[in-house]
Amino acid sequence: MVPQSMPGLLVTARVFLFIISAVQILAGLGWLYVAAIANDVSDAADDLSSSSDDPFSAIGEGGDIAAGVLVLIALIALGLAALSITLGVKFSKGGQGIRITTVVYGALGTIVGLIFLFIGLDSGLATAVIFPLLWVVFGGIITAAPVVRSGTAWFNRPRY
Repeated sequence: MVPQSMPGLLVTARVFLFIISAVQILAGLGWLYVAAIANDVSDAADDLSSSSDDPFSAIGEGGDIAAGVLVLIALIALGLAALSITLGVKFSKGGQGIRITTVVYGALGTIVGLIFLFIGLDSGLATAVIFPLLWVVFGGIITAAPVVRSGTAWFNRPRY
């Protein structure tokens, strides 16, 4: 039997994709802000140095490299946010490509969450476990939703 409305687990996964995209957007903007701070520190170090032999000149070059790396991290976070939004939007009309991409994306998110969960458990801080644990739960649900019978039937339904 072909379902006429999206199954509840897929709706939950879709909402989780939108929540994850919001977190990724905030993280991306935060990394851009930190990159701007690193750039300002680098510029201030360049202003303090008078020659290339000055120890402050190395700080300026390192600050520029750090700012570039932070901008790269921010762009990756914003790109993943765009992927999360695209997957969530395409759930209503998407086919097998959206289903498979969602499963892979959720599995990779679960693996990253597990890595950070183990790091948090090793730190001994209870607060360092909460966010990675939520990430693992969200990633597990996003991975499982398209794979269960109702999710597979939803993505295999005929589209007219």
